[in-house]
Amino acid sequence: MRASLTAVRLLRGYEAAAKGRGDLARRELAEGRRLQIEESEPVLAASTDVDRALVELDAGNREAALEILDNPSTDAGIGSSAGVLAETVRARIDAEAGRIEAARARFAKLGDGDAASPSLRRKLVFLRSRAALAIAEARLEAARNDLLAAADAARSGGRVVDEVALRIDLAELEGDAGRATRRALADRARKLGLEGLARGGA
Repeated sequence: MRASLTAVRLLRGYEAAAKGRGDLARRELAEGRRLQIEESEPVLAASTDVDRALVELDAGNREAALEILDNPSTDAGIGSSAGVLAETVRARIDAEAGRIEAARARFAKLGDGDAASPSLRRKLVFLRSRAALAIAEARLEAARNDLLAAADAARSGGRVVDEVALRIDLAELEGDAGRATRRALADRARKLGLEGLARGGA
């Protein structure tokens, strides 16, 4: 019964995040994480912390995202899947904050294996993060390639929310030339009830 309750709270959190309801997403994911800790599932809690950090990062709250990732109670270590995801998100944060050398150092440790990972989640997080570094380094073609690969993988995997978000990122990379695409993607997001993405693409 408790496991079912945990799953419900997490699903509510993911849905709220997609719909742009950040406060609700934070509450539900934090409650899901609390239940995971009570259930003695620190590795699952570490994975949830990555999702919580991504909610903060998508809202522009880099420091809050880092605070979540650096919580020692759920540090799963770089050798675990959650640890790799956390380090990949840290690399994105460094890149977006202009800490290019720090981001490069993290990617040097991570390698390129997750670009072709059988785990769709790891692949999407990795490609989006590596695109952030490419953008910071003004390597726009490399950024386009990674975002396009991630968007295509998301579509193939049925991850509609991720696909729309990544295609919005691609359109933003095109500047004025991508304005019409951004509007079309915002309309698509609105029809899907994804108000958070709709605002981002408008």
